[in-house]
Amino acid sequence: MRDNYMNVPFFNYQDNGKTYQVWYDDPVSLSSIYDWVLDQSLGGTGPYRFDQLDLADNKEESDAMWAAIKTVLQ
Repeated sequence: MRDNYMNVPFFNYQDNGKTYQVWYDDPVSLSSIYDWVLDQSLGGTGPYRFDQLDLADNKEESDAMWAAIKTVLQ
């Protein structure tokens, strides 16, 4: 699923009768967030942990995440 406001993906899961919700960023959500930051003339934003953007098992997605970040560095 995706949040309608910032286009951020999330999912729900159940464990031992409890429901949990996990939100995370991907290249699409990062691009939406960074576009919004630029439109609002904010000082900036960034991922929670840069070390998690180097996805050795998925170079294509890793490259797309870094490309999204570069949109605000120009």
